[in-house]
Amino acid sequence: MHDSTILKWRNFLKESILEEEMLAEGRLQDTKKKHPNLAKIGMIDYLSGADPSGNNKYLQWSAKQLEQSSLSDVEYAARSVSLAVAEFHKYSQRLQKKDINQYRSYLDIMSDVSAIKNILTNKEKRRKEKEKMSGESSVVYESDNYFVVRPDTPEASCYFGRNTKWCISSTESQNYFEEYTEKGKVFYMVRSDKEADKDSRHKKIALVYGMNGLEEAYDVIDHEMSLRRLPEIFGDEYNAIIKATDDFTVEHPPDESRVAEWIEETRRIVERYNERMSYTTVLGRVQDQGGGDLYIEGGAEIKFPLKLDAEEWKKFAELNVQTTNLIAEAVMEEIAMYGNDWADISDYYTQPALWRRQEINPGESGDGGVIELRSGINTQRFEGIYDVDSFEAFCMEVESRVDDQYDEYFEPIFKRVLVREGILTGGAFEQLYSAIESDEFESDIWNLEVGGDEIDADIDVDHLYFVKGLLNLEISKELDFDMEDVLKIVKRTPFRHYVTDRIKHVAGSKGGWPQTYLYLSKEGMTGANTGDPYIDYKMSIDRDNVSTDKEDDDVEAFKTIIEKIDTSEKFKDAVEVGFINFVEKELYPARGVHVRQQKMKFPRPENSYNESLVKNWKKYLKG
Repeated sequence: MHDSTILKWRNFLKESILEEEMLAEGRLQDTKKKHPNLAKIGMIDYLSGADPSGNNKYLQWSAKQLEQSSLSDVEYAARSVSLAVAEFHKYSQRLQKKDINQYRSYLDIMSDVSAIKNILTNKEKRRKEKEKMSGESSVVYESDNYFVVRPDTPEASCYFGRNTKWCISSTESQNYFEEYTEKGKVFYMVRSDKEADKDSRHKKIALVYGMNGLEEAYDVIDHEMSLRRLPEIFGDEYNAIIKATDDFTVEHPPDESRVAEWIEETRRIVERYNERMSYTTVLGRVQDQGGGDLYIEGGAEIKFPLKLDAEEWKKFAELNVQTTNLIAEAVMEEIAMYGNDWADISDYYTQPALWRRQEINPGESGDGGVIELRSGINTQRFEGIYDVDSFEAFCMEVESRVDDQYDEYFEPIFKRVLVREGILTGGAFEQLYSAIESDEFESDIWNLEVGGDEIDADIDVDHLYFVKGLLNLEISKELDFDMEDVLKIVKRTPFRHYVTDRIKHVAGSKGGWPQTYLYLSKEGMTGANTGDPYIDYKMSIDRDNVSTDKEDDDVEAFKTIIEKIDTSEKFKDAVEVGFINFVEKELYPARGVHVRQQKMKFPRPENSYNESLVKNWKKYLKG
């Protein structure tokens, strides 16, 4: 071959490789643009790395499948999709659908591939049968009356168990030989030559051995027999037969590889997750629920730390165990209240506790210490654990739902409960929250409520201020306002701001701005005109919206207003001045005349009211 021909061939190969790389990169970038959320968390790169085509041929389909997946664990879903793609790539020539885009779901691929794997050509069957003709069983006992064999393969089990109903010898339905041997079972098939020509249920008997020796026996129609009947059935050869099967089992014990494999894999999963989690510990134990059916018993425990200063540490040290356990339960209840059902231990046996984990610089002038909330978590609130894969999914969910959330979400809840219990001093918001909750901070005309992350104060205005009263102000008369005009003003947002400004002025509050609400109500009342609109006013501060910098100001303003606006007259004054200021500054700023505020006079209703109603009304306004 000439040098020029070799050079051309090399250039062709380079160009082909470059084109393939450009194609793969183009598909990668296109997929990232179409699925930005998956790209942001690295899932597109993961799917690309797992694409068996080498040029991202299946990447777009894989990303679409992952986007549509109903699985909550995106990493687990990505592995499932990648596995399906790999199976399609391997068996695509044998599948009826040659184009992966013909599949609506990766689960359909797994189903079709599973069917392909279960189909063997007649040629393959014959070849396997020839290979397994020898060395598939062991004869352990033989006499004129009995023949005892231990099959080592499903084929041998079917051969020696023919004409029985044993599931391990079935040829027309699912054969369970391998499933049971994987669970640590071995079988001895006892054929009675003296019963061979009789219609006897004992002409063939299957003896089942497990890790603890002989466990079960089944007759020819697969009915379980009492082991105590075997001496009667085997007669004089009972001891010889059982000794032979016992000895062979000791020499060739059941395969424990599946159990050992599960134990080792479970240990590795536990070790891996416990090394990388900071506040949670998982555990897993392989169990046998009988008959060799294995499952993994999974669990997890939280160890949430919280640092206390010297004074807080001293307070905590004075509490008895019963009290600290109740506080620990309160923390778990509050965490559960925010939608974390794993912390709901009401139907799950575990006792949360608070421990003194570490004291800092012990001594009279110590620097406090670290306490720790310890509790099991309710594993019933997670997906079921059945095998190694589902156990790993459980550990992954514990990490994301519990361990990863402590610093941002659960530690603040932990602190709030300790503030309410008087162990932590807490910030201004927490102190007020606790004071209202314990009825230490109260008001005669404000309804104070705490719940979740909010503190609310709703002034009890059912008898305080009817909107009709604003019509009696001098400014309303001068501008010839009617009821419709007044209602339009009261409903406008700036009017609320003017009222709030006046309320703060009357209260002497200079800083902080609680959230305020002003709206109209029309509930009928005794001693009032049913249906007349009246003003309702509410303040609120929210834990999530109170920043560290302004927390004290907002809470102090909230408290000051509650304490200073303590009569109906003060609230009435704020509403009237707010109304006048709004009209003069917003509606008629060019007037330049400040209208003197007049005492409110409620308009006389169409129907005359009796003397007792007037007295009651005036009495209420006075106090």
